[in-house]
Amino acid sequence: MSKRLFLSILAVSAAVISLSASRVDGLDNSAPSGTAVVSIPEVIDSSEYANQLDSGLQKEKENALSELEQYKAEIDSLRADMKTRKPDSEEYEDLKQKVMEKTAVAEARKKHLQESLVKENREIMEQLYLEIVAVSKEVCKEKNIEILIDRDQLKLPSRDSQELSGIIKTHKVIYYAPHIDITDEIIERLDQRSK
Repeated sequence: MSKRLFLSILAVSAAVISLSASRVDGLDNSAPSGTAVVSIPEVIDSSEYANQLDSGLQKEKENALSELEQYKAEIDSLRADMKTRKPDSEEYEDLKQKVMEKTAVAEARKKHLQESLVKENREIMEQLYLEIVAVSKEVCKEKNIEILIDRDQLKLPSRDSQELSGIIKTHKVIYYAPHIDITDEIIERLDQRSK
């Protein structure tokens, strides 16, 4: 065997050993994997940005409930006043009419507030999801990640076989190595953008 061939084999062996040394559990953690996972529900639950959006919606809900409580108090007051009147009297009938009108207005307002809150919630979730997607794209470009998959969380045991069947059909990620999970990075970046 010539000295040149021996040195070539030695150089290749050293490269293989060096590459193998950087692997843990058979996975190369130093090179970008090209694939990563993220838990969108975890981002939504843990992100300060998501909490800020949600707290705004909660304030709107509280204001709506306060407004509805005010209607209820006014109706209760009218009903209490009705009890002090003689049935079939003019005052009693006027109060009865006011109760019916106030109740109709309160019901219409309740329906409007519910529809407004549902719409606002949808708009906030859309805004949040679009921000998560934008941040995810940034992180993926920086880390040379080509595919980002939402790692769903398998919730077992299920209540029944139909629910289990649905879980199995929609469960996308069976296994992932923990080092390809970028959920925490997405949360951190999302929260930085919201400041």
